[in-house]
Parts: sequence; structure tokens; C-alpha cells
Amino acid sequence: MAAASASGGGGYSVGNSILLNDNDSAYMSWTPSGAADSARIGTMSFWLKGGNLPTTTNNIIQQDWPSTGNNGITVQWNSTTYDNKLSFTMETSAGGIIFNKWTTLSFRDPTAWAHIWFTWDLNQTDSTCFTLYINGENITSFSTDTNNGSAQDGGFLTTTKAIGLGRHQANGNAYLDGYLSQVYVQDGVTGVYTDAGEFDDQGEWRPIDVTGLTFG
Repeated sequence: MAAASASGGGGYSVGNSILLNDNDSAYMSWTPSGAADSARIGTMSFWLKGGNLPTTTNNIIQQDWPSTGNNGITVQWNSTTYDNKLSFTMETSAGGIIFNKWTTLSFRDPTAWAHIWFTWDLNQTDSTCFTLYINGENITSFSTDTNNGSAQDGGFLTTTKAIGLGRHQANGNAYLDGYLSQVYVQDGVTGVYTDAGEFDDQGEWRPIDVTGLTFG
């Protein structure tokens, strides 16, 4: 996957991409070794290219709360029943919704990469608690759109539960079928979408080098 500057020759190439085949139950996992810098603020970015269109929900990234098993965070590519939309959910430890966002966009093109960049601020109690950019475009319309009801801590980046990349880590199901590339999380950082990409001369959104960012 080449960067925007590659249109002029050379340019930045993304390394360490992965292909996950749901028939093989392939996934990755990681458990943070230290406490998060922030329980309320963070940024996540990744590039996604689907394989087979999901007939069941595919988990892209997921981590449970440590004590209750409710979703600290879940990012999903949803089944054909749900129109192949992306959803972004954070729950309280008791299972209440902190935010729940479903795109109006459907993702059905297995030949195209999509860049997903979002940030959350759980100090906010309106639409600013969650900001989403897809391929460099701000997404403000959602088919499901639930915002944070009160300033509160989230449960993402706990040290006692594994983070699943490509499956529901706790239940061991909902495997992703597709490619993931340049996945990163900025703990305690409200980033900007241009940290991860830029438009090339043809107006296409391309990746850039992110190694110099602050990750927390």
C-alpha cells in the first residue's frame, strides 16, 4: 500500500500488514502491560480491506471490561443483515451505552482499502464525544447515533483483558475476513486525521508515515 507521495515516484510504503482468513480462525491479540494514560481520551486508526463480505458480524478490534465482560470497545464490520456497515461501541462496566455509532455507509468492495480514523473524548456529553473520518472525509451522519450521557471513564486498554484484533477476544468468535494495515492507538491523545493520511494529486486518500506520533 503506497503513500500519496508515491505518485511522484518512490514514497512511503506501509509494512506489517496482515491477512486474516475467518475460515482459519486467524486473529491477533495483545494485553497491555501498564495502566492507560487516560480512561476518557484516545484515538485509533487502521486501514481495512475486506475479503468475503461478512454473513455474520466480523470484529475488527474488541476488548472487554475486566470485571463484567461488557464491551470496553468494539469495532465491527457487520453482517449482510446489517447492510455491511461499520459500528463503533463503548459500554459502561454495567453494560450501558457510552457511545454507539453505526455508519450509514456500507462496505462491500473487496478491491478497495478504507482508512478508518476515530477519536473519543468521554468528558463530552454530545456528538463531540466521538469523531470519525473515513478516507479523509468527516462522517457526521449515523444510522444509529447514541452519545455519551455523562462524563465518565471508559474501559478500554485495561491490563487484565486481552485486546482482540480480528475476533471477539472474550467469546472467541466473529472472526474478521480481510486485510488490516497500519493499526495504531493513541492513549490519552486527541489526534487529527491528517496524522495518518493525505490526499494525492488525484484526490485519493493515501497513508503516510505515523512512526513519529505520540502513542501514550
